[in-house]
Amino acid sequence: MKHTTALLFAATFALGLTACNQPQAEKAADNIEAAGENAAAATRDAADNAAQATREAAANTEQALDNAAANTEQALDNAAAHTREAAQNTGDAVRDAAARAAQSTANAAQNVADKAQQTADKAKDAAHDH
Repeated sequence: MKHTTALLFAATFALGLTACNQPQAEKAADNIEAAGENAAAATRDAADNAAQATREAAANTEQALDNAAANTEQALDNAAAHTREAAQNTGDAVRDAAARAAQSTANAAQNVADKAQQTADKAKDAAHDH
């Protein structure tokens, strides 16, 4: 904007001087050309700066996406490990419960067998007594 204002001022000044004298008009034309070159250089610099900022933003975005992907992968790995652990714990609990139930059944069967043996012994004793 500053360069554009200078360019317009120089052009206006040059037109005013053209009517007065030729050497000053040439100098004004040179000033206008220099202002145009300065404006072009400033535009190139601004474009270069914008391109650099865009490249940096793209690199930062790529890094952020890589980090997010790694974090997501880690979270999924953790969830899978917890799921496996929970399944193993559930399996262990089921096996323990089944073992306890089997032991209780075996104990009950032993009690029944003991009672049957006692009954048989009493029957033998009663048969010998008669």
